[in-house]
Amino acid sequence: MSAAERDERIQADGKSRGDPRRRYTYNDLLWMRLFLYVKDHLHQGNIPNPARRGAEIVAAIKQITKGTCPASSRLLFVGAQGAYLLDEHGVVIHLGDDRQLAMRTILTDTIFAEVRGRIAVLEASRDIRSLPKAGNGLG
Repeated sequence: MSAAERDERIQADGKSRGDPRRRYTYNDLLWMRLFLYVKDHLHQGNIPNPARRGAEIVAAIKQITKGTCPASSRLLFVGAQGAYLLDEHGVVIHLGDDRQLAMRTILTDTIFAEVRGRIAVLEASRDIRSLPKAGNGLG
């Protein structure tokens, strides 16, 4: 939303930005906190216009989640343009313009659990020998 559109909405409502009677819901505060988290993360990554880009990312999240604010831990940032949302089913959704194809593999806990389960079945059926634990606890 442009600044002009925002100002028109404010004037139409009859309230100014500094109106002390303005009330925020808990959901409003969650979304503001998520925006600040995204903006700060983009700023630390030296992304140009982090506030504008953060607003675009939060708008995409709002559309995907139908207004339910996700935990910030479900956001993944990869490089300059890669912002992703991990949904409740373990599916990774790109939050940028859909013209960019993400050529990355993002391994989630769901994928690790599935691989561990398949290895356990193969070990139990003696199709493979037991594997020693790796340094990262996987194996």
